[in-house]
Amino acid sequence: INVVKGEKMTEVNYERKKAMEVLFIDEESGTKETMTLEQVVRLADERKLDPVMVAPDAEVPVLKLMDFRKERHRMLRKAKEASKNASTVTLKEVRLGLNVGKSDLDR
Repeated sequence: INVVKGEKMTEVNYERKKAMEVLFIDEESGTKETMTLEQVVRLADERKLDPVMVAPDAEVPVLKLMDFRKERHRMLRKAKEASKNASTVTLKEVRLGLNVGKSDLDR
């Protein structure tokens, strides 16, 4: 059972949480409804998608159905692209000694 950010849920953990109320966002119809975790998992099995918690820290956890492998690949590609486009800052050093003349500092 894949729930909560793609991590494998153990059967014991699932049995304890299956009656938990969650807010389910259905992207196909664009509706939001309150369901139990067990109902969402059953619906995910029917559609052959993964239930993923979008907001686990919310008062009522929010779940979406998606193909998690595709979503994870998209997130990794986006992070890689962001790191590639990040600008690097180079720091230049200037050493000054006691014998530096005024003309040397004017350059």
